[in-house]
Amino acid sequence: MRTENVYKNGEREVPPDWLETDMLKGLDDEDVVKRRLRFGYNELESSHVNPFLKFLSYFQGPILYVMEIAVLLAAGLRDWVDFDVIIGILVLNTFVGWYQEKQAGDIVSQLKASLVFKATVIRDGQEQDIEARDIVPGDIVIVDETNTISADGKILASYDDKDCSKAKARSN
Repeated sequence: MRTENVYKNGEREVPPDWLETDMLKGLDDEDVVKRRLRFGYNELESSHVNPFLKFLSYFQGPILYVMEIAVLLAAGLRDWVDFDVIIGILVLNTFVGWYQEKQAGDIVSQLKASLVFKATVIRDGQEQDIEARDIVPGDIVIVDETNTISADGKILASYDDKDCSKAKARSN
């Protein structure tokens, strides 16, 4: 899927005609498809880390640097027992670090998969519950005091807006 990012003055900008949506009717299915093709899903892209650089990162740190110097000294002095022991400790440390990080990553992936945020939008003149990732620019999103806004948006109308900290992403 090809997505387009439009930037103006360093900030992402949605063309004004894409925000011209009838508040009572909302978007129709054709508009939703066009906008999704142009802007993609409402989700953050995860960064990909080079596995080799990640592996090398397990050999970084003050204590590990001391151990690496000790390995070089042991090799220079031809003390192969100390050399083998220190190399074994470094390899064990790397394996344990990799395993713990893999477990943590798996848990985070499971949590992300189990947490599906929903949003109520107006489409084709009716309220519909959709996944937050399916929100597109121009959607009319209905928010009440129990909702968390799962996308950038513009407040078109509000009632009893004494505490808008959730909507403005800041506290009063």
